[in-house]
Amino acid sequence: MISKKNIALFYILGIAFVCLNAWAILEKGNYFISGIPIVLLIVYAAIFKLDKLMLAVVFFTPLSLNITDVPGIHLGQIGIGVALPTEPIMFGILLIFILRMAYDGMAKEVFRHPVSIAIMFSLLWMLFTSITSTMPFVSFKYFIERSWGVATFYFLGIYLFKIRKNIISFNWLYIIAFTIVIVYTIFRHWQYGFTEKAAHFVVNPFYNDHTAYGALLAMFIPILIGLCFIRGNNKTGMYAARILTFIFLLATALSYSRAAWVSLVAALGMFILIMLRMKLKTLFALVCVVILGVLIFQKELILKLEKNNKEVSQDITSEIQSISNISSDASNRERINRWSCAVRMFEDKPFLGYGPGTYMFQYAP
Repeated sequence: MISKKNIALFYILGIAFVCLNAWAILEKGNYFISGIPIVLLIVYAAIFKLDKLMLAVVFFTPLSLNITDVPGIHLGQIGIGVALPTEPIMFGILLIFILRMAYDGMAKEVFRHPVSIAIMFSLLWMLFTSITSTMPFVSFKYFIERSWGVATFYFLGIYLFKIRKNIISFNWLYIIAFTIVIVYTIFRHWQYGFTEKAAHFVVNPFYNDHTAYGALLAMFIPILIGLCFIRGNNKTGMYAARILTFIFLLATALSYSRAAWVSLVAALGMFILIMLRMKLKTLFALVCVVILGVLIFQKELILKLEKNNKEVSQDITSEIQSISNISSDASNRERINRWSCAVRMFEDKPFLGYGPGTYMFQYAP
């Protein structure tokens, strides 16, 4: 009898929802009711399947869309930006994390770990400087975003990654979703003839520009190379990793992100040092020698760099040579300008600063 009542209730609620949703769409043009089942599913997963919900967030992160200005929600002249669907879900996970902390607590060894202490101190200082910020609303939003990132992928991530399978799943879910973005980007790039200028906007709407896209490509290429040779990985996974490594390398070349190219070279250099089993003392001494050499010959190096007039172009060779062009390359000059602005901002407010997340609004003056 109980089972039949539940089935009848299910159909009654289902039919009522369909009717209500149809009325809202046809009469009011309102589509928000359509999202109720998805919200209920997310709430269920957050309560009973939190690990699965976290992995779902990983998959949807590369596919999320950045809504820079949510209609109708403003504070003064500043709009509210949000990444959908991931950020609302992560905010919900943050609330669940706080409730679980209040009810169950967390293992002492987690909180006493030096990394945990550093992260918590960073968050506390960020909270304090948000109060003294020149743009408190921007800073508090930035603080909340950082908090749900830390709660989801650090504190809860510790428990998620206790199961080795979840580490592999984490990487593969992101890589698979990111591959969809890569295919979309390359297809759009092909439509514009693979030009350097097109590389800046073909990543929309998933990324603001090609630099963030290139950075993520550079981050996951070493992981993919590792998956090609990792012990215990099945043959299908190894072959898939090799194919995807080629796709990611091709996408990196087409991204025209010079920083991503330099990062991969640096990663290769670090890999060689690890394989050579270089001692930390030797590595530290080598770094000190390089820094000392730069300081001693800085005038000569700057004069050499200023003679470089290679501009960003379609030619890959010129593109690489333009990395050290600090005299006429607009991108490099703007980077140097922003570093200079950051130094002057520090000199102006050395202790509390302008507030977390405010740099993009404050550096120009």
